[in-house]
Amino acid sequence: MVQHQGTKTLDTERLQLRQITRGDGPVLFETCFGNPNVTKFLRYETHPDLDETDRIIDIWTESYKKTDFYLWVIVLKENGEPIGTVGCDKEGWDADAAGALGYQLAEKHWGKGYMTEAVSAVIKFMFEQVGLNRIEAYHSTRNPASGAVMRRCGMQYEGMCREKYYCSQGYQDCNMYAILKSDYMGRGI
Repeated sequence: MVQHQGTKTLDTERLQLRQITRGDGPVLFETCFGNPNVTKFLRYETHPDLDETDRIIDIWTESYKKTDFYLWVIVLKENGEPIGTVGCDKEGWDADAAGALGYQLAEKHWGKGYMTEAVSAVIKFMFEQVGLNRIEAYHSTRNPASGAVMRRCGMQYEGMCREKYYCSQGYQDCNMYAILKSDYMGRGI
């Protein structure tokens, strides 16, 4: 049974995942939302300015009033720097208890295991606290590093979806991954 909790603060060894605020905007604009290397395969256009980032943050801040909204800013515990975002979208889970992950990480922090750590914490929360049965994610076939995060988090490859979404690079073929609650529980986490 799904029991929505809303976006609660999650702590890992190196990270804190919390609700995003306007104060996070300048850093996230510079390192994520406004960086075309980060947004290259994402479904939104690179933000042209901080005003656009602030506008999106305001929408998310308002959405925190809903218990079925899940979007975290990823913050380094060592210095409080916001380095990315991770979310679990509600599309479809009212009917079948499934959620869809999405994430982005500042380019200077790629390859350090931060996203795997953050996504693992979200998977744990969504299964153990919210009660989802399935979590899925997909990535452009031209962005294999994102798939590596999914595999490290225990997600299984389910197939390739042709031209699943459009981004600045055009229509993207995507690899689909998922993890079931039974998979997660079987991992002994």
